Amino acid sequence: MGWTPGEGDDWRKDRTRAQQRAQQLRRDQTSSEKALWRILRDLKHEGAHFRRQCHVGDFVYDFAALSQRLLIELDGAVHDDPEVQAQDALKTSSAEARGFRVLRLTNAEVSYTEHVLERVREHLLPPTPNPSPKGEGK
Repeated sequence: MGWTPGEGDDWRKDRTRAQQRAQQLRRDQTSSEKALWRILRDLKHEGAHFRRQCHVGDFVYDFAALSQRLLIELDGAVHDDPEVQAQDALKTSSAEARGFRVLRLTNAEVSYTEHVLERVREHLLPPTPNPSPKGEGK
């Protein structure tokens, strides 16, 4: 299934590929993803509702709090590879172009529950608005 349709075919992108990938990743979670999922579920009583393996556009993100416009990516050792880092940068810029913030955590960080909770809570807060330049807005 390619991205370029044949002659006479519909030119819209087929999003089912991202949906299928998300379903597969939900079934095949890593131990770090399972641990982070348990941590994120504890935030539900604080009003944060996370989804696992959520696709936004053409990419699948590990966790998403859609109403807070926050995506969380869990990075293992493979993310030290320059090619993977380039793909990660593309994925992050795609999310930011859609108005999302992206929080990247390492697998090693997940074992520090309080640290992870603190970082996630920081990103769940709405960004503070930029103050108007001095002298304007009067």
